[in-house]
Amino acid sequence: MAYGNLSKSLIYSQLGSSAVRKSLLLSLVLVSIFLLCWSNSELFSWSPTSSPSDHASTDRPSKAPVVDELDHDLQIDEPAPHNTPALPSVAAVPTVTPGSLRLPAEYYVESKDDPRCEDTYGLNYLYSLQRSGQQYCKAASSTSTLNCFHTNITTDHTDSFCIASSVSIDPHAEHNPFGLDCHLRNFAAEAAASNSEPVTPDFQTFPDYMFETGPHRIFDDWFKNITHPLRDETDATRSACAGKKSATDGYTILIKRDGGGHLWHSQMEIFSLLLTLDVLRSTTRSTSTPYFTSADIANAQVVLLDSHPDGPFFDLWRLFAKKPVLRLKEWQAQLAAKSTAGEPLCLNNVLLPLPGASNPMWQGDWTPHDCTHSALLSTYVERLKTHYNIPSPSARDPKAPITVTFIDRRKTRKLHNQDAMLKALQRRFPAPDFHIQAVDLAHMSFREQTEIMARTDVLAAVHGAGLTHAVFLPPEASVVEMLPPAFGHKGFRNLAKLRGLRYFSVHMDEKEQVEGWDGNWQAAEELVVGEEVFERVMEVAVGSVLQRGTRDGDVGVL
Repeated sequence: MAYGNLSKSLIYSQLGSSAVRKSLLLSLVLVSIFLLCWSNSELFSWSPTSSPSDHASTDRPSKAPVVDELDHDLQIDEPAPHNTPALPSVAAVPTVTPGSLRLPAEYYVESKDDPRCEDTYGLNYLYSLQRSGQQYCKAASSTSTLNCFHTNITTDHTDSFCIASSVSIDPHAEHNPFGLDCHLRNFAAEAAASNSEPVTPDFQTFPDYMFETGPHRIFDDWFKNITHPLRDETDATRSACAGKKSATDGYTILIKRDGGGHLWHSQMEIFSLLLTLDVLRSTTRSTSTPYFTSADIANAQVVLLDSHPDGPFFDLWRLFAKKPVLRLKEWQAQLAAKSTAGEPLCLNNVLLPLPGASNPMWQGDWTPHDCTHSALLSTYVERLKTHYNIPSPSARDPKAPITVTFIDRRKTRKLHNQDAMLKALQRRFPAPDFHIQAVDLAHMSFREQTEIMARTDVLAAVHGAGLTHAVFLPPEASVVEMLPPAFGHKGFRNLAKLRGLRYFSVHMDEKEQVEGWDGNWQAAEELVVGEEVFERVMEVAVGSVLQRGTRDGDVGVL
C-alpha cells in the first residue's frame, strides 16, 4: 500500500492540475483498449460476407463450375496457393460485427489427395490445356492456321486437340475432302536452334488411339495438303480459302467415334468433347475473345466421320451443338448446294477434339488410386442430369425401400444360375423394406437408364460397361462388381471412389466355371459366382447402405 501511495504522489506531482490529470488518464485507457484489440486481431479475420470455403484449399473444389447445357460462358480462375489466409489489417477491426469471427485454425487444412489427383481429375487438367496452345503453321508461308492444345497425364504420350481456320472442303470429293494450307513448324528444330528443350510436340508425333481415333488419324484419313516440314507438297486447293468468306457461320466439329453402342466408349468421347469446349470457352485468341462462346452453340455442327450405327447415346452430342448431328456425306450434300462441281468451299473454326481414349477417367485402369474427388466428373454428371431434367437427389427418405439393381446381361457374361440367386436375395431382403430388380439396359433409352440409377442404392453387375452407370448413383450408394477369374481391372473401383461410393468386388474362381470354359471371359456365355460368395458380398453391400446413418439397421442380423 505504501508503494502505491508513493507512486500516486509522484504521478500527481508531475501532472499538475486536476483537469490535466483526468485528460491524460483517459488517454491511457484508450491506448490500452487499442493495444488489446490489436493483439487479438486474428479473431476478426472474416468479413461479414465471407464463408469458410473462401479460405479453404482449392485442391478439392467443393463444386465444379457447372454450365447448364453450355448456355453461358465458363470462366476458369487459376487456383490460389495453398496457404492459410492472411489476417486483415487493424483498420478493418472496427467494422466487424459480432458473429463473423474466424473459425479455429484447425478447419483450414489442405486436401489430403495426392497433387496428381488434381492434375488428372481436377481443374489443373484444364489449366494445363489452357496454357499449352500453340500455332502450328508458319505464318509467312501458310494461309491457314492450326492451333493445338496438349496435356500430359501419362508418361506414354501427349494428348492433343486442334482448331483450324481457312480449311477448304470439297463437297463433291469421295475421299480426303478437307484441305489445309499449312506449312508446319518443326518445334524440335526450333528448340535446337535456341539451345533449349522442346516443349511443344511436333505434329508427326501426335499419337494414334484404339479404333483409329484422335486428331492425327483424322488429319491422315480426311485431310490433304498439310505440308510436312521435311516433305513439301503443293496443290491448287491449298489456297482455296485465301480471301474467301466461310461457307458456314459457326464451328464444324469433326468426330471419329470408337463405336455407337458401347456405353463406356461413348461416354468418354462425349465427356472429352465437353472438356475440349470448356478449354476453348475459357481461352482467348489473339483478339482477346474466347475461342468458343455461348453464341457459337446455336451454329455448331457435329459431323460424324465414321459409319457406326447411331446407338442409344446419339442425342448426347447435342449437348454441345444445337444443329442436328450429320454424317459426313449428309453434310457434304448440304454444302454442295453452295458450290459448283470442283469448286472447294472455305470453313473457319474446324475443331478436332480430344478423343475418348485420352479421357482422364480412362487412365490408370489397372492400378487402384487414392483420389477421392473429381471436379471434371462431377461437372459432367450434373450436365447430363440437366440435359435429361433429372433432379439431383435430395435428402433420402429413411422409410423408402432400399433398391438393389442388378444389371441383367443377355448376350455374353450372363451370371450362371442368376434367376435362382436373385430369388434367394429377394427372400433374404423382402419387400416392402427392400426392392430387388434385374434390368436389361440394352432395351432402355439412356434417359431411362440414368433415372433408374438415380433411385438405386446398390448396383451389382458382372464386369462390363454397364458399371459406368455408377456415376449416376446417389451419394453413399454401393457398387458390387463380379470380376472374371484373374482379371485385375480397377477402372470401376477408381470411378466409384471419385464419386464417393462404397465399392465391393469378388473374383470368380476359374475352377468353378461352366463346362467349355477356355479362359476367354469376354466371349463367355455364362460366368460362375458361387452362391455363397454372391450372398455374402450382397449382404455386405446392403448392410453398408443400412448403416449410412439414415435408418435403423443391425449388422449382427445380416
